[in-house]
Amino acid sequence: MVTLICAKISGASKIIVVGGPKVRLDLAQNMGVDVTIDIDEFPSVQDRTELLKSHANKGEDADVVFECAGFLPATPEGLSYVSYGGTFVEVGHFVIWAR
Repeated sequence: MVTLICAKISGASKIIVVGGPKVRLDLAQNMGVDVTIDIDEFPSVQDRTELLKSHANKGEDADVVFECAGFLPATPEGLSYVSYGGTFVEVGHFVIWAR
């Protein structure tokens, strides 16, 4: 949600949130996002990608994508959303180095 707030106050022209659970998506809607895509309602990556592109600018890919889930399969999916020359930001993953 922090990334969503930062995008909003930075002037993002359209904010689309893909994820779950529904309660989190409802909160995102209340915070002013333009579109939410529920992964439980649209379990297919292809369906989510088509839906996202239908809501993005002129049916194109997204200019900027933030991956905040921390779930490994979300990374290639997020990369499929971003336009050629666009920006992909990985927020959700980190590694704790063992000694």
